[in-house]
Amino acid sequence: MFDLFLDALIDALKCLPFLFLAYLLMEYLEKQTADKLNDKLAKTAKFGPLVGGLFGLFPQCGFSTAAANLYAGGLISLGTLIAIFLTTSDEMLILFIANALEVTRIIGILFLKLAFALFWGFLIDFLIKKKPHNKIEDLCERAHCHCDEDNNIFKAALIHSLKIFVFILIVNFVLNFVLEGVGLENIENWTIWKSFLAYPLLSLIGMIPNCASSVVITELYLHGIISLGLLMAGLFSGSGLGILVLFRVEKDHYKCLKIVLLLLVIGVISGMAIDLFGLI
Repeated sequence: MFDLFLDALIDALKCLPFLFLAYLLMEYLEKQTADKLNDKLAKTAKFGPLVGGLFGLFPQCGFSTAAANLYAGGLISLGTLIAIFLTTSDEMLILFIANALEVTRIIGILFLKLAFALFWGFLIDFLIKKKPHNKIEDLCERAHCHCDEDNNIFKAALIHSLKIFVFILIVNFVLNFVLEGVGLENIENWTIWKSFLAYPLLSLIGMIPNCASSVVITELYLHGIISLGLLMAGLFSGSGLGILVLFRVEKDHYKCLKIVLLLLVIGVISGMAIDLFGLI
């Protein structure tokens, strides 16, 4: 039990610096005038999916949690959020390197993730055509952080970050307990991996807001149990702890559910396309 708690604590601690930096950025931007902020967002919004997708390629789930906060605060578009979620892979890259996977294949997979993230991110922003709008003040009110009581943006960012940190720690511990009970070896022996249902199943597994899901999916691929398309289906829909944090900070949970459904659909379609066309 202690080991499960320790694993959950480590996962949560990995995200803490990213959470603090994201909130620090938001607190700083909140001090700017709304007109100037919205003007800056309007000028740079069209490049959001590209910038977000590149940042999302970094291992670990910290950027996805930061993106969830920035989206809830109205600082990035839905396309940018989706691009970051799609490129986020948690432990995938680390496991690839640890298992001495060919460098060219690793680069190919990363490029494939980025290409799909840019396609879907820019497509979503093109279809929706909704510019980001500063909602940081509303976010602070919902979090009850009392940010306006003083001008210490470091203190306000720390309060925000610690509240989300505790939330992540609790959920991680529960999920680790459940996964420990099921067992990785049992998951690997499921015969469903050879059927069409594997694509939505892997996408659902990828949605589990825990770094363990990316470990399971990547290990299945490294052991030759699933195809590249199935690997990507699971990793595309997964965003580490990003979705978990999004539900915590975004007041419109119906919007969060639509984002979850969108990620699932994108994961299934993209994974099938990769296997169908034999990409990489």
